Amino acid sequence: MTNAARRYLVLTLFFLTASGAAAQAAALRSGTTTAAILAVTRGTAVAYDPINRVYLVVGAQGLVQGRFVNASGTPIGGQFPIQTPGSPFGAFPRVAFSPDANGGAGGFLVTWSESDIPNNASMHGRMVAFSQNGAYGPDTQLSADGNWWEEGPFIAYSTASHEFLVVYRTFPTYIVRGVRVDNNGARLDLPFTISQTGQFEDNPSVAYNPAANQYLVCWKGYNDPARFGFVDCRRVQAGASAPIGGAIRLTTSAATYITDTTYNPTTNQYFVTWDAGTGIQGRIVNADGGLPGNVIAVSSLWHAYDALSVGYNPVSRSFFMVSHDARACTLCDDGGVEIADSGVPVDNGFLVTQSGAKGSFYPTIAASTNDPNWLVTTAPDFTKAAVQLVAGTASGAGPAPTPGPTPPPPPPGSRPTWTIDTPSNRATVSSAGFLISGWATDLGATSGTGIDVVVCWAFPKSGAPGILAGIASMGHPRPDIGAWLGAQFTNSGWGLLGVLPPGGYTLSVYAHSTVDGSWGTPKQIDATVVGPVSQPRMNIDLPAQNQNVSQNILVAGWAVDLGAPGGTGIDTLHVYAVPVGGSTPIFMGVATIGDMRPDVGNFFGNSRFAPAGFHLVTTLAPGAYTIVVFPHSTVTGDFAPAQTVSVTVR
Repeated sequence: MTNAARRYLVLTLFFLTASGAAAQAAALRSGTTTAAILAVTRGTAVAYDPINRVYLVVGAQGLVQGRFVNASGTPIGGQFPIQTPGSPFGAFPRVAFSPDANGGAGGFLVTWSESDIPNNASMHGRMVAFSQNGAYGPDTQLSADGNWWEEGPFIAYSTASHEFLVVYRTFPTYIVRGVRVDNNGARLDLPFTISQTGQFEDNPSVAYNPAANQYLVCWKGYNDPARFGFVDCRRVQAGASAPIGGAIRLTTSAATYITDTTYNPTTNQYFVTWDAGTGIQGRIVNADGGLPGNVIAVSSLWHAYDALSVGYNPVSRSFFMVSHDARACTLCDDGGVEIADSGVPVDNGFLVTQSGAKGSFYPTIAASTNDPNWLVTTAPDFTKAAVQLVAGTASGAGPAPTPGPTPPPPPPGSRPTWTIDTPSNRATVSSAGFLISGWATDLGATSGTGIDVVVCWAFPKSGAPGILAGIASMGHPRPDIGAWLGAQFTNSGWGLLGVLPPGGYTLSVYAHSTVDGSWGTPKQIDATVVGPVSQPRMNIDLPAQNQNVSQNILVAGWAVDLGAPGGTGIDTLHVYAVPVGGSTPIFMGVATIGDMRPDVGNFFGNSRFAPAGFHLVTTLAPGAYTIVVFPHSTVTGDFAPAQTVSVTVR
C-alpha cells in the first residue's frame, strides 16, 4: 500500500462521532432565511464591502443579477441586472471586493460563464459598486478559450498589485488557467496556464496572501491510469502571469470533488478544503507552500460533491464552512460548521438555512471584516437566491471541552479494548470504495495506545479465499477516547479504504498489541458490496423519424447511463447507416460527445448529465436508410442497446 493511499484511509470525522470531543460553538443562525433575488437561480455567490458595510449577493440562471444586503442580513434596495440584458445565457457567477475600485469608494468584480461561443461558454466580468447603486462600466469578455459553465470562475484581489486574479477550468479540455483583471473590469493580460497535466484538473479555487503578495490556487483532479483522485495547489505571483514552483500535492484518495481555498491573516496560512465523497476534508498550507500538518476531517454531516464554501472572519478568528445536509431528508437545507484557526471544527455544526424548500443548492459564504458574522447564500428549489446571517462572537470558537474522568491505571498484562465504528454491521457499501474505521487501544500499555497495526481481511460468503482489504492508517485523534480512557489513548483512531468486488463478505479486523505482540481475537461485521447498475438512456433528436434529408447529414441527440457514479456514463457513440433492403451496413463514424444539454441535466436532476449531447456530420449517398446509434457505457465497458431512426437521403 502506498503512502499516498495511506493518507486517504481515515475519511470519517472522528470529532463528529465523539460524544466528548465537541465544544459549544460560538456561531449560530441569526434571523430568518430571506429571499434576495426573485428569479430562477442556480449558482449564487456573495462578497463583503467593509467600506460601506454591505454584502453583494449575485445569482444567475440566464441573466446575472445582484442585490445588496446590509450587515444585519436584510436585503436593501431592489435587485438589478449585472449582465447586459438580452445577452446569451449567463450562469454561475462569482464575486470579489476591491477597496481600490470606483475611485477608492470600493467596488466588486462579478464574473460568470456566458454561452456566447459555439457549443461552449466564455467568461465575462463587470464591476458593481454600492455607491453606484449597481453595475457600472462595460460587460467584458475576459476569456474565450472555453470554460465549464457550471463552475463559477473564482476571484481573489491583490491589495498590493491592485488587481484581481480570476481562475477557471477550460472546456472541453481540463486545464486550470488564470487571467488578471484591473479595477475597471478589464483584462490586463492573456490567460495563462496554472496546471495542464492531462489528469482532469477541475474546480479551481483561489485565495490571496497580502503578506507575500501571492495567490494560492488549488484544484482537484483524477489520475485515470492509477485510478485515484487528488487535490493539488500552486502559488501564483500577484502582478504577473507567473506561477511559482511546482504543484503541491495535498491529498490523494479514491475521489475528490469541489475545492475552496481561504486565507487566514491571523496565522498567515491558507486553509484548503475539498469534498472527498464521504465528507469535507481540509489541510493547512503555509505561505511558502509548506504543509505543517496532516489532512483534517471537517464534516461528514454537511458535505456534497457540488456544495462547499468557506469564509474566514478575522473578528471571531474562525472559519465557517457551509455545504448541503448529507443526511436523508425531505426538506433539505444547507448546514455548516465553525472551524478554529487550526482547521479543526469546534463541534458538529448546525442547520444554517431554513427555506422550507425541498432542496437548497450551491450555498456560498462571505465573512464580514467589521463584525464576527457571515452571510450565506443559497438557491431554494432553484426559484430564487436567498440569504441567511450566521452570527459569531469576537472571542472565536467556544470554550474548550472539559475532559472526562481518567480511569485508574490498568493492572499489568494485555487488555485490548477497541471497536469498528464504520461501516455498521450488515451495511451495504460501494465497490468504488468504502471507509472502514474505528479506534483501538490496549489498556495494558504503559505508554502510547498499545496498538501499532490494524488490518482488515474480507472473507467472501461464497467460501472463496480471503482478500486483504487493507492495512489501516494509525494515530488519528480521538479526543473522546482520550477523555474516557486517559490522554495516553487520544491518538487511537484508525481507518482504511476498502475496495472489494461486489458480493457478500465477513470483514475481520485484527489489532496488533504492543504489550504482548499478539493479534488477539478479531472484530467481525458483515457487509454487502454492490457495484453500479447500468441504466442507459438516449434519444436521437436529428434527423427526425422518416425525415427526408440531404446527402450532408447531421445526426445529433443525447445519451447517458444513469448508473454511472460520475460523468454522463457514456464515453463514445458509433453511428451506422443500414440500407433498406439488407445491404452491408455503412459505418458513418464516431460521434463527437460532450455537447452541452442543460435540459438533459435538469430532467435527470443532476448537472453531471448536462454534457450528454452528441453529434456527427457526414455524408450518405441517396437512398433509404436506418440510422443506428450505439452508445458505449462506462458502467459495463460495453455498448448499450442502440437506438434507430429511418431516413430517406435525397
